[in-house]
Amino acid sequence: MIKAVCDELTVKAKLDKPLKLEGESGNLLRVMADQAAKLSVQSKTTAPGLDKHSTLALSQILNGQSVTDLASATSIQEFTGYSVKEIESCILMREAFKLSRSGRKLEQIAKALKQPAEIIAAMAQPILGQSL
Repeated sequence: MIKAVCDELTVKAKLDKPLKLEGESGNLLRVMADQAAKLSVQSKTTAPGLDKHSTLALSQILNGQSVTDLASATSIQEFTGYSVKEIESCILMREAFKLSRSGRKLEQIAKALKQPAEIIAAMAQPILGQSL
């Protein structure tokens, strides 16, 4: 159904008229919004495009574990466009951000994550867009 609505909206958009929220195009846009709200992922894997071994490695990385398998690291980088180290850094900062939101100070966060406070402070701005 979504494809049919998209096709119809595409035809209307090609007529060089802006899509309005009134009339026929508005009805189609509301149907699209209703259908989009019902969408859900039907996958039991973290990354359906990766082989099982690399998917397991990616899951380990996302859970804060280290992965040393070079083949998996290469597959993950090709699939995501990010190196394992970049993903690990983002996961570390996600955890640091969660801890900061719960009221912990930088030193407490560093101790909990077993990282130097200077490293966490230096990574916060470029990754989170703010300091902790």
